[in-house]
Amino acid sequence: MRSATIARMVSSTPSTLSAPELESFRPMEHIPSGVRLTCYSGGVEDITVEELQRYVKLVETGELALQNGPVWTFDQLRDAHTTMDANTAGGKMVAVVP
Repeated sequence: MRSATIARMVSSTPSTLSAPELESFRPMEHIPSGVRLTCYSGGVEDITVEELQRYVKLVETGELALQNGPVWTFDQLRDAHTTMDANTAGGKMVAVVP
């Protein structure tokens, strides 16, 4: 994908919603096999304290291993993309945007 000169919001909303479409925009066709896109947009109300504590305990005991990748500053985004494209991050990447 290339960045556009005109900013537009892109999402995979159902066609029943009245959102404008970008003609010939099919990003999922260009994502290599084995690559996963993830996001989270929930809030604190989406998980109970008990559920969260269960995950904390699993991490603390080593039963659930987290694969942390590098943390990048906004100025390092070019390097972050290079690392992502090379598939060498070794875990979830984080970009800190001011």
